[in-house]
Amino acid sequence: MMQQSVDGWLRILVVDGRETKMMRVRWRMIVEQSRQATLAICALLVGLFSFPLLAGCGGDGKSDKKAGGERKVEKKGGEEAAPATGLKQYSLAELPKLDEPLAPRDQNRLEISPPKGWTILNRDPANPSQIARFCEKDPNDLPRLTIIAEDSPLPDLAEMTEKNAATVCQELQKLAAKKTPNRKIEEDCRPLILGDQIWARHVRRATFSNEPSAIQSLQLIRGGRLYTVELTVPIAGKSEDDLKAGVMKYRKIGYAVAARIKFLKDGKPDSGNAKPSAAVEAAQPSSEKKANTSK
Repeated sequence: MMQQSVDGWLRILVVDGRETKMMRVRWRMIVEQSRQATLAICALLVGLFSFPLLAGCGGDGKSDKKAGGERKVEKKGGEEAAPATGLKQYSLAELPKLDEPLAPRDQNRLEISPPKGWTILNRDPANPSQIARFCEKDPNDLPRLTIIAEDSPLPDLAEMTEKNAATVCQELQKLAAKKTPNRKIEEDCRPLILGDQIWARHVRRATFSNEPSAIQSLQLIRGGRLYTVELTVPIAGKSEDDLKAGVMKYRKIGYAVAARIKFLKDGKPDSGNAKPSAAVEAAQPSSEKKANTSK
């Protein structure tokens, strides 16, 4: 219909037959060129919008990884996210090696290995719940490790598992805040997998010989007992960065000791102040025994 109207309009304006025919040819050429240009632009636009969709359907899997198909590793504080559970974890291969285990502790319930090269401190008679103590160099200085065993404050929970880990962490943080109200908790209590065991970890401020320090606490409930591995480290100042730097420097030592605690089923009872094995005893500095009596 449009072509008929154009032809009629040309007939009115152009009288000569030849000119009329030429004008018709030119007009048809213009219309055809316009139609082809329009089709080309449409094809270009369709191609541009379709390319990202087609690229995302490729078989190399790259876009799937970027879109969330590849699990990202959480590195807060250096702990990685476990692929299966979503909990932060460290394998034994990632942790420092330890010395030979001490004699069984806590009435033969477990064995503890000290950090390699650290000094073994005598247990404090005034604190029978402290079943092992270690320090890096000076017995009267930091860093040091203290392992504590006591009845669980949560009698309804005999074991700490992946299912109840979050609940246990909440309860343990409440108890820590109540037990040490003057020591601010800087990192909330959260579950952490060390080796094949789940521990509850938190970090709080402290003082040692009137100097600022920090305590990384690792706690585990097993057999109705609460086991705590406390790593006390020096910090350069009172800022948050100082605290993080101090904990980061030694935290894997605490992880390693906790991860390699071996729970026993059979064996000789713990005498309450069992001495280290002969090999470990011989490795202790001669000054250690005298210095240990103070703390």
